[in-house]
Amino acid sequence: YPIERLRADVRERDVYVVHDDVLEEDGALVATFTLAPTPARAYEPEPWPERGVPALYLNRFAVDPRLQGRGVGGCRLTRVEALARDAGAAAVRCDVLAENGALRAFYERHGYVARGERAHPAWTFACYELTLDSGR
Repeated sequence: YPIERLRADVRERDVYVVHDDVLEEDGALVATFTLAPTPARAYEPEPWPERGVPALYLNRFAVDPRLQGRGVGGCRLTRVEALARDAGAAAVRCDVLAENGALRAFYERHGYVARGERAHPAWTFACYELTLDSGR
């Protein structure tokens, strides 16, 4: 991402970085994500079945490729869900490059439901939502 976009994230969104002294002996960065009560880019039209519900928007979710498949991403999604609940959100929403089948399958394994697609110049994104019920 361009540095200007990352600086905007720091100003406008909650940015999380995850380091791990167990998996990485030097405490290196192993994952990152951002959360905010508004999307980084507007969804037009909105793909969400229930508009207006409080939601957190997940962006820039990334895990060090060397550690993918070891549970780091799933653990982070559990943390995202907890943060959303603590914030009073009823859903977590995100989008994924539509061509990225592996990442789409990852979100689906963790309960996220595809809600449609949106286009951005030269790219198509699949929109995902995790509905937070009170009993989960």
